[in-house]
Amino acid sequence: MVNQHKFPFDLILFVLIFLVSSSIGSSSHAKEQSLKTWIEPITGQKFVWIPKGCFQMGQSKADADYLIKSKSRYGKLTWYENEKPQHEVCLDGFWMATTEVTQGQYKKIKGTNPSFFANGDNYPVDHVSWFDAKEFIKKLNTETGLEFFLPSEAQWEYAARGGTNTIWFWGNDPEIACKYANFKEWEYGCENEFKKASPVGTFKANPFGLYDMSGNMWEWCEDSYFAEGYSKHSKNNPCLTADAPKKVMRGGNYFLAPKALRSALRASKSPDDYDTDIGFRLCLKGIPNQKLADL
Repeated sequence: MVNQHKFPFDLILFVLIFLVSSSIGSSSHAKEQSLKTWIEPITGQKFVWIPKGCFQMGQSKADADYLIKSKSRYGKLTWYENEKPQHEVCLDGFWMATTEVTQGQYKKIKGTNPSFFANGDNYPVDHVSWFDAKEFIKKLNTETGLEFFLPSEAQWEYAARGGTNTIWFWGNDPEIACKYANFKEWEYGCENEFKKASPVGTFKANPFGLYDMSGNMWEWCEDSYFAEGYSKHSKNNPCLTADAPKKVMRGGNYFLAPKALRSALRASKSPDDYDTDIGFRLCLKGIPNQKLADL
C-alpha cells in the first residue's frame, strides 16, 4: 500500500538544514562560553586563558610555495627564510590580553599618552618602544602585585593561530581578511573607514577570543631577534633573550597587505625604536585565587 502521509522531500531537507545549523550555532556558542576570562581591575583589561598545548611553529614549505606563486610583493623565497624550519613547540598555559594595550589603559598606569595618533582611550597605544612596554609592565606589576609580561614569540604565534594550522587563523583565503583584520583595506574594497589604527576589538576575534592578532599594530615580544632563531629553539617554552640588536615584533599593522599579516610572519626593530604602528599586548602568569585544576 502506498503511504499517503509521506513527507515532502523539501520539508525533510529544510528540517535537516535547520538541525545542522542549530548544531553549529550551539557548538560555536559553547566554545565561546568555555573561554576562561578575567578582568584586571585597575586598567579594565580583559584576559583570556590560553590552554597548554603543542603546535607547529613557523611557515610550512607548502604554504610558502603557495604564497610565492600568488600575486604578491611577498613573492621571494628569501622572505620566508626566517620562518624556517617549521618545528614543534609545546607551551604551558598562560593568560593573554584579548586586545592590545589601549591609550586609556596606558594613561592609567603611566599618566601620559605617547601616541602620535591620540584618537581616544579605546585605540591602541602607539609610539612605544620595547623599553617603554617593559616600563609599563614593571609599574603595573608593582601596583597590582601580579606578574605581567610580554609574550614570547612562541606564545604569541601559538595564541595567534588559535588552534589552527592555516596561513591566517581564519583560513587560507586573503580575500575575506576584511572581517578579521585592520590592514590596507582601501586597496581591497573593505567597507570601513579606517586608514590608520582602529579601536581595539573592532574586528572578529580568533578562536581563542583574541582581537587584532592580525593587523592594526605591530606587537612587541620578549624575544631578541635572530634570523635563524628557530634552530636555537628548545621544544618546551622557548624564548630567546640573548643579547641582540633587535627585538621581535609580530602581527603586522594597519598599512600592510594580508600576506604580511600571517600568523608565522616575523619582524624586528631596535628596542629603542618606536613608531605610529607599534604597540604591545600583555600576558599574565596567574590571577588571584587561580586554580590550575579548573583551567
